[in-house]
Amino acid sequence: MKKYHQYRDIPSQLTASLADRVAVCPYRQSFHVEGDMGYVNDPNGVCFFDGKYHLFHQWSPLTYSEDSWFQGWYHLVSYDMITWEDAGVGLQTDTVYETHGAYSGSAIADGDVMRIFYTGNTRDANNERIPYQLVALMDKAGHLSKVTPPAIIGYPEGYTDHFRDPKLWKKDGHYYAVIGAQRQDKTGTSLVMHSLDGFDWSILGEVGTPYQDFGYMWECPNYFEMDDKGILLFSPQGLAPEGNYYHNIYQTGYVVGNHIDKENLRLTDQKNFVELDRGFDFYAAQVMQAGGRTILFSWMGLPDINYPTEDYAYCGCLTMPRELFLDGDKLIQKPLPELDNYRKEILSENINASEGKVFMTGFKTNLQFSVTKAEERGQVVIKLTASQDGRLGTKLILDYDRKEIILDRSQAGVPLAEEYGSQRVLLEDLGQQLDLDIYLDRSSIEIFVNGGQEVASSRIFPGDEQVYTVIEGADAELDMTIYDLTI
Repeated sequence: MKKYHQYRDIPSQLTASLADRVAVCPYRQSFHVEGDMGYVNDPNGVCFFDGKYHLFHQWSPLTYSEDSWFQGWYHLVSYDMITWEDAGVGLQTDTVYETHGAYSGSAIADGDVMRIFYTGNTRDANNERIPYQLVALMDKAGHLSKVTPPAIIGYPEGYTDHFRDPKLWKKDGHYYAVIGAQRQDKTGTSLVMHSLDGFDWSILGEVGTPYQDFGYMWECPNYFEMDDKGILLFSPQGLAPEGNYYHNIYQTGYVVGNHIDKENLRLTDQKNFVELDRGFDFYAAQVMQAGGRTILFSWMGLPDINYPTEDYAYCGCLTMPRELFLDGDKLIQKPLPELDNYRKEILSENINASEGKVFMTGFKTNLQFSVTKAEERGQVVIKLTASQDGRLGTKLILDYDRKEIILDRSQAGVPLAEEYGSQRVLLEDLGQQLDLDIYLDRSSIEIFVNGGQEVASSRIFPGDEQVYTVIEGADAELDMTIYDLTI
């Protein structure tokens, strides 16, 4: 049994020793959020409040220490969502309702305060879990106060103790939240909660979908509205692979339907779940709406997977924030336009893949390609974070015979989660014209296909010598631009 401590009780010499281990890690990211030590996972409480963007994330700084343990939220602030400033520990486990961790939740700007709604995790003497849904308020000076008693104690009849991760919104003066849940028959779902004042909450019932047996738990649900449609984004656990889909240990995706509110919980009768990201590492996404924009944050990692940075006393990072757009019933994800302020063009060139080309690109790079294929056959291979001879690298295979784009990380560097396969299909309808927007950091890759129609996020752990991009294959014209990112 782990020992549980308040953050303030952690000895400074312990955190210093962990920081020393982190400092020698060769895989530290440059423009992705990651922790100074310990375990970083779900983004939480993303909102725009008091003229700044606020981002919290799950943080367990002592995961890789045997001495003690803490799980709370860490707090970051930004004016452009590209560069972030530390604001310190955001939520500490300082009440009897969160003795075993401050779990995931959300926040909204609500007048002069930021209203936070999250799950407190506890265990009783028999190690049985009792969840609590807690409200906290943060003022403009950054002072946080917790409201007791909890808004929801325990879990409703007909469900198990897997009852967590409330996502809050306000509409027509009413407060709502969706929360992840597991029915007693061990199937996943999401419930809708309602409050008139933001403090006294009741459970209205399940979000209405046709998914009665779709995984054993739905984590981190989000409900939001775009273009007069309601969207439920969630992370189902326990899906079996189907064709090119659901090959990660757990998934994240969405369904689109009608608005839900106090009078209508039926979102949709259509089985239209879409996997949001087609890479290897993407989970527990959270959406913020502010200034007429819809922005998505996500953990670039997965539960129950071991990553190479754990040898250096830390693990986990977040994806780049993305702006969402709705095209019919499909979410389009685009890099933030604020990134334009951090790009420095270093090369622009037209090449033919059949000639074979090698470029030094480094680990802090944006690569943009416009690919034109005259004949719909053969393969073009773009090896990213590659060795100069092309033996090692993360391969992006444009397979014109199968009409697919395939991401292959079998030779990317340090092996990772090989039991779940080393290839992912990113696109099944590859045509003669293709646009790619690729972001490389020291240990990650994010690929935007055809203006964000498909996106793939993956952790990779290449060696120091893998600073090249190698292009080879069948006859195809590539207009390529390489940017340094000055973040």
